[in-house]
Amino acid sequence: MLKLSPCAAVLALALIASPALAGDGHGHGGHSHDGHGHAHDHDHGKMRMIPDGHGAASITLAASEDTMSGYNLQLIIDNFTFSPQHTGQKTDAVEGHAHLYINDEKVGRVYSDWVHIPAAWLQEGENTVRVSLNDNEHAPWGQDDEALEATVTLMGHGMKAGHGDSHAAHSN
Repeated sequence: MLKLSPCAAVLALALIASPALAGDGHGHGGHSHDGHGHAHDHDHGKMRMIPDGHGAASITLAASEDTMSGYNLQLIIDNFTFSPQHTGQKTDAVEGHAHLYINDEKVGRVYSDWVHIPAAWLQEGENTVRVSLNDNEHAPWGQDDEALEATVTLMGHGMKAGHGDSHAAHSN
């Protein structure tokens, strides 16, 4: 697993929904369901597959430390469109939003290609950040029977005086 140290400027991790990269064969990016006690916000029975002829979709994450607090995370996507104006609506288009998880807990939805992760959201030490691409009705997008998602490990450094981001909104 890749780690972003405090000295690193940018870390990129690409995951193009492939069983070789997916870890446990169920599209969870290698995390385990055993022993962590957190409910996952995706269901394989509801996964929507990218239609034939659409082209391969992918997600890449690039993270850099924010000068004030935490990290800035860029979602680099191919063959997927963010569509916050269609949330909750059925569509045949490969569009929707992303779900952001930190240490297997959903912390919010993402409707564009950048999101700030405040230091307050991170535990001291290693934190696994996972981003999944979801359709407008929240079902995860997949291809080749694997969820379209990517993970990166970020280091939490604890709160520094005057650098907390207490006004950050958590949405579900």
